[in-house]
Amino acid sequence: MKYLFFLVLSLALGIEGFSQQNDSLNIYLVSLTSHLEYLKSKSKENIQSVYVERDDLVTGSLPKQIDGITIFYLTRLEIRDKTRKGKRIPLIVIRPVKVERTSLKISIIDFSVTTKKNSFNYSNGGGSTLEFRYNCDLQKFELTNKKQGGI
Repeated sequence: MKYLFFLVLSLALGIEGFSQQNDSLNIYLVSLTSHLEYLKSKSKENIQSVYVERDDLVTGSLPKQIDGITIFYLTRLEIRDKTRKGKRIPLIVIRPVKVERTSLKISIIDFSVTTKKNSFNYSNGGGSTLEFRYNCDLQKFELTNKKQGGI
């Protein structure tokens, strides 16, 4: 039983070998794709690119383009450089998977970011929470619930 749990958790985290063989196993990719679809549906303008906060564990295996949207994965240093002199940038942050009883949840948050001196100011603008359950018959994670909206 413990072995099965760790195998499922490894697949959920999109470990390099699994995520490159089958993208449906990478729940971070499924989550980001779903969130970008949500952003497209609520935006009046055509979204051509987005900034995503870089986190090697979470975003390391994600592609640089999804459904025609270019994704720039920014480090803290790059975020600081883009927000100099009072500039504000929209930034998507993908939180690590959260295990809750029989499901895995991923939160994706839309922030508006500025910097003042060496301090980052993140203003929460809403986002998505996506819930996955493992289907043993299909041997893959299925998106079972999503909550999307602004604050």
